[in-house]
Amino acid sequence: MIPHVAIVGSGPSGFFAAEKLLCSHPSVHVDMYERLPVPFGLARFGVAPDHQKIKLVTQVFEKIASSSRFAFFGNVQIGRDVLVDELLDAYSAVIVATGASNGADLGIAGEELKGILHATQFVNWYNGHPDCADLEIDLTNTRSVAIVGQGNVACDVARILLSPIERLRMTDIASHALEQLSRSKVESIHIVGRRGPAQMKITPAELRELAAIDGCSISTDPSALTLNAESNLEILDPTSPQGKTYKLLSEAVSNGRLSNVEGKTLSFDFLRTPTRARGNQHIRALECKVNALRGAPFAQRAVPTSSTVEIPCDLLIRCVGYRGVEISGVPFDSDTGTIPHREGQVYGLEGNPVRGLYVTGWIKRGPTGIIGTNRVDSSETVMHVLNGLSTRIVSGEIRQQFIASLATRGVSAVSWEAWKTIDQYEKCRGSTSGKVREKITSIEELIRISSGYNDSERIIAEHNF
Repeated sequence: MIPHVAIVGSGPSGFFAAEKLLCSHPSVHVDMYERLPVPFGLARFGVAPDHQKIKLVTQVFEKIASSSRFAFFGNVQIGRDVLVDELLDAYSAVIVATGASNGADLGIAGEELKGILHATQFVNWYNGHPDCADLEIDLTNTRSVAIVGQGNVACDVARILLSPIERLRMTDIASHALEQLSRSKVESIHIVGRRGPAQMKITPAELRELAAIDGCSISTDPSALTLNAESNLEILDPTSPQGKTYKLLSEAVSNGRLSNVEGKTLSFDFLRTPTRARGNQHIRALECKVNALRGAPFAQRAVPTSSTVEIPCDLLIRCVGYRGVEISGVPFDSDTGTIPHREGQVYGLEGNPVRGLYVTGWIKRGPTGIIGTNRVDSSETVMHVLNGLSTRIVSGEIRQQFIASLATRGVSAVSWEAWKTIDQYEKCRGSTSGKVREKITSIEELIRISSGYNDSERIIAEHNF
């Protein structure tokens, strides 16, 4: 009997799991379910638009999807359109690969003020995610931005806000974001972190890109670059990522002071812990405690002092982590925002394994690593899936009945062939203005385009492409 495995989520972790399954088992079939009509998850909506080379990983995913043993079901949301228990009844195994799409809060007073966003919202906004296409972001009345968090996502956000508009015009950035950025009045950005430059999580490559932006100078409090003994030990190896990052920052700050660039400024505010957002309905300033570092090298923690500072800002973007979203019928650890598991096998909160249910990616381990990290992570999960297939074989007829039931529920599932029509449409739409692609940001429009995949020439022609 042919085993069928369902994967929930079509981001990198889901596709790497599909790849491992298809390559490791000669007859296994994979059905991938995605709540949006389009695939690729983080690779489509998380990677910055000016990082097109990173997005080339989708070519690997397209090759995986070309297998005759792979099927895609877009616009099918687990927990809304179908239940996890139904998938477990219809498949030999179910792998949850839904990522971490919620942003973490700061937990400070005034966080409900307008002008405060999660990084997930802002990144989805400029990347054309349907959930955030209508987000109200007015950069024409924004002079100063505070970004809380000093990792690569914070770097992406700052770079998009600071980059000359010509640098973004040819990318796949959403048109509504491009319009706002072209009229942006942003003059200064503060990247705020609770520890020092030796502990900053921004990688050298990302910092180098920031330092290369024309018309922007980088600054910090000079005293912040004077490290304590423990921090000096952390950057002692100049070839380590931390050593390289510190050296690059020091050089960028020095160049910024020497160049006297009259333009936008990017400030790294170290040893700051946000305590309050101030403003009348809309944020106008971020209050922070000044910290001191305590502890051993590589384990230093930020300890608040009695001093406070205030950072003026018209927009506050929280880049302090991502959290997974709970799925009805699946165990969930609300403290970590992940699904409890042992090497990918899902376990209930009471400590018992959920037979046939597995997890991979950020919803498994939390928001750590790069896209390629998911390949190793998925391999671990798939190993346990393969070991359990012989004890849980579900008839292919049951799977077929389940798939047929989607139409009777009014679910407009988008196939891989239909997605290819959307893909062609977006690329053609973008080519008219010299862009890589122009993403469709409306669910309804995506479904309408996908429904005509057998008549794709007509769809392209009616839009004069």
